[in-house]
Amino acid sequence: PAGAQEGGGGGGGWVEGAVSGGARIDGPGCKVDTMLVLQGAQGALKSSAFQALASPAWFCDTKLPIGDSKDAMMQIQGVLIYELSELSGMKRNEVETVKAFVSSQRDRFRAPFDRLVSTIPRQLIFGATTNQAQFLVDSTGSRRFWIRTVMGRTDPREIEWNWDKWLAGAVDSSWPAGPGSLTDAEQALRTEGRPELAQGCPP
Repeated sequence: PAGAQEGGGGGGGWVEGAVSGGARIDGPGCKVDTMLVLQGAQGALKSSAFQALASPAWFCDTKLPIGDSKDAMMQIQGVLIYELSELSGMKRNEVETVKAFVSSQRDRFRAPFDRLVSTIPRQLIFGATTNQAQFLVDSTGSRRFWIRTVMGRTDPREIEWNWDKWLAGAVDSSWPAGPGSLTDAEQALRTEGRPELAQGCPP
């Protein structure tokens, strides 16, 4: 459905996104340690799919300065889905930095002109897109990435129409691992054991 295939699970990956996003709205700071990654050709409407899932008012794809954690933590406030574009070409330490940032449950920083440090539970989830067939530094240790290959184009209208249905169907007893985790079966279907997605490790 909606163009995203591979990786298992109903809803072409959008169920996972809807559940994680809904969980963060209902319970700010809850554990969400996986990130949906859409891999496909240019023009596949990957970013449009994330925008449809969040709604334009709550979506952002501005380049995120993760290396400058304070600026990054301020920039993600007021967003439901933040898209990280082009994961390819990152060195292993850069991938580790992204994984650590994405899996945080709270942001702690002092905003400009504030006197005290604030602790803000996260109310957003992250998504990522890539045009490259091989974009991981290696095919192991990538538990944070829930990869879906887009066949053809996504259908943002279908995502908008089905968001409520996917969310309602996934938060019941059929989601035993909780909204921020994958079941053992889903773990077996994600990126582990897919060495075709791995690129040579940059120096």
